[in-house]
Amino acid sequence: MSQRLIVILAIIGITLGYTVYESVKLQDKLSEPGEYYKSNSVLKTLPEVKLKEFNSDKEVELRTLAASGVNVIVHFWATWCAPCEKELPALKELTNQLKDKENVKFLFIAVNDQVKDVLKFLKKYDLSTSKNVLILEDKEFVHQKVFGTYKLPETYVFSANTNLLKRFVGPQEWNSPQYIQYFTNL
Repeated sequence: MSQRLIVILAIIGITLGYTVYESVKLQDKLSEPGEYYKSNSVLKTLPEVKLKEFNSDKEVELRTLAASGVNVIVHFWATWCAPCEKELPALKELTNQLKDKENVKFLFIAVNDQVKDVLKFLKKYDLSTSKNVLILEDKEFVHQKVFGTYKLPETYVFSANTNLLKRFVGPQEWNSPQYIQYFTNL
């Protein structure tokens, strides 16, 4: 009987050990960005990139926009991103509160999205009506990689001299008093 108990305990121990090993191995794979997303640079200034306006052939050169005296807020999002959708009403409220501030421009970059989904999303949240918001697209993760963005939503704030001022990873409470004050003082 004691031999049976030892064999059973050994099987349970081996099974548990193997399960922990596989779990750690999987966690390592999930925590590191894949080869496609690796970036060796740390972003300190606004990259020299051109982004296509959503559903248009017009391109926007980000550094040129900043050089015109505009603080550029780059916001990566997607319609398939639940946290992006959750934070969007507060972000829309922030853009509305800053709509008369001519030195602030919000660039909403739709990442890997379908045109029909983005159109539906824009209609739902009515973002395209604000004069300080531009909707841009990054269909193949090219610009997301240049910025070093691996998780959506993610927001970068650049000064008019193209220096990175702040980076916000994950959803934020954009309509809170501290954010409103921060962006009003830009």
